[in-house]
Amino acid sequence: MLVDPSGPPRTEPGVTDETNYGPVQPNQPDNDPLPQQIHLTYWKQPSLMLVSFVTGLPKQSASPVTNADLPNLKGVRSFVKYGKSPRNLNSTQVSNMTFAYIQNNNYNETADHVASPYTQGYVSGRIHHVLLRGLEPNTTYFYQVAAAAAGPWSAPLNFTTLPRKAQFPFRIGYMGDLGNSYNASTTVEHMVASKPKFVCHMGDISYADTYTPNGTYYAPEYKYLMTKGLKYHLSYQAAWDQNGRMLQQLAGSVPVAVMPGNHELEFQPDGTVFAAYNTRFPVPQLPGLPRIKPLAMPADGQPLKDPVNMFYSFDIPGIAHMVFLSNYIPYDTWGTDTAQYKWLAADLATVNRKSTPWLIVHMHAPLVTSWEGSFKDAECMRLTYEPLLFKHGVDLFFNGHTHAYERMYPNYNYTMNECGIVHITIGNGGKPGSPEDALDTTTIEDACASSPFNNATAWVAKMAKNPTIFGPAGNCPTVQPHLGGFCWSKGQPDFSAVRTAVYGHGTLDILNATHAEWAFYRNSDAPGVSMDKVMLNRGQPTTCASIKGTAADQSAASDQNTATVQGPAILVDSIASMIHSAKGLNLG
Repeated sequence: MLVDPSGPPRTEPGVTDETNYGPVQPNQPDNDPLPQQIHLTYWKQPSLMLVSFVTGLPKQSASPVTNADLPNLKGVRSFVKYGKSPRNLNSTQVSNMTFAYIQNNNYNETADHVASPYTQGYVSGRIHHVLLRGLEPNTTYFYQVAAAAAGPWSAPLNFTTLPRKAQFPFRIGYMGDLGNSYNASTTVEHMVASKPKFVCHMGDISYADTYTPNGTYYAPEYKYLMTKGLKYHLSYQAAWDQNGRMLQQLAGSVPVAVMPGNHELEFQPDGTVFAAYNTRFPVPQLPGLPRIKPLAMPADGQPLKDPVNMFYSFDIPGIAHMVFLSNYIPYDTWGTDTAQYKWLAADLATVNRKSTPWLIVHMHAPLVTSWEGSFKDAECMRLTYEPLLFKHGVDLFFNGHTHAYERMYPNYNYTMNECGIVHITIGNGGKPGSPEDALDTTTIEDACASSPFNNATAWVAKMAKNPTIFGPAGNCPTVQPHLGGFCWSKGQPDFSAVRTAVYGHGTLDILNATHAEWAFYRNSDAPGVSMDKVMLNRGQPTTCASIKGTAADQSAASDQNTATVQGPAILVDSIASMIHSAKGLNLG
């Protein structure tokens, strides 16, 4: 891929707020009688849109809860009335897809030597999902939601369906690792101002598991539990509700695609993981009704045969094939004989680059990064997946997890390659905490001055101790012999174009079949003012695998797609800590 402008790699100084705590905005109370936490999910085709919302009061308990504590959902119906005019909502869709979940904290006060005054159990409100069908493409609809035919109804919102065929320019918004904080609110507000037609959220949605159950962020007891290998074993579930209310200003009008991050794990004593994520955010794995299984309970030591909500794909018609993967499937070994890899190989084999010229892959943790915070966290996954992605000519790879921004030049196997993938890290949406804790500010070349980064043998030995991540010792070497070991010999890697440890979001403007403009915006700047902007040309060089068909076919497709643009293109300016012994999960 041709990337313009080019130039030497650069690291921009971090610009951050002194604090990054505080309430999200807006944040209505739990007891608001109106439906809340409204969000949209594109369901594989322009005629389908999933509308999700929450009603009823969540409950917290001073003792563990059971399924008997769940609200009675028998006969509960969910309603969406909608139409093309706010004064004429003449269509109504009714659904019986209403769910609730429980969340218990997974640690023992006696065994873990932590006396806890905190609430131990949580019961969610009623979580509704309604699939709207028969929608017209590229059409604005107004809608309201309710849990009963008589209401109370939400305030009116609106959304615009995706086009049925290529219509350029098409803007996709990108953000990740949000949580509930001042910066998270700013990121969402700036994203709304960027006016994307679609948004990708790179995971780590609420950070509910970084609070003790009374809502204290990173209490001393929590830090102690982390040292005992109990990260992700307790949470403050109200953070999910707060986050959903904050996101509504965006996700109530623009469909948002999500993927699971490590902070969505939330272990429970019975082995359940992802309860909140799976119940609140179903994704379109199959056509038709949402395929929702609120609880993921893997058999001990066995692969999860039906990894619900972990990976999926869809087309933005005429524009892009979008793939969403997971680093956190219980008992996944990241080999080729696994459910996700087999699905991905089959999915990529069906992509028609004439119909959807852009091929974009998303995942929470990076396959390639030059920030120390998550450097080579997913190395075993990269060794298996990167050759497959390269073979099929993936254009762009987006990730979060690293709490910073980085854009790379096309690369493959840590080497500059004009046919390689452009990796973009956008995990800086607003994770709560002080900037020195919440942002990844150390580069890999700086970290290489200390062990274990400067000792390849020690690093491989350390990594090999966890078989759920790296398999038997020696199966997953993380050294780079051609570079003299684990570290780069000096300076910023040549394939790292721009990096900065600040909060912000990004936009991808796909202009036609071959050209797109990427821009990154800092929260500290005015909305619409970009810090980094670059033009991408996936049509060069023509020998790359991403260019399918004859040159004449490609030229014709480009001319046809460009012709659909009316007027000028609308553009704005332009786990080192993850590696632990969590039972049964590859934490890549």
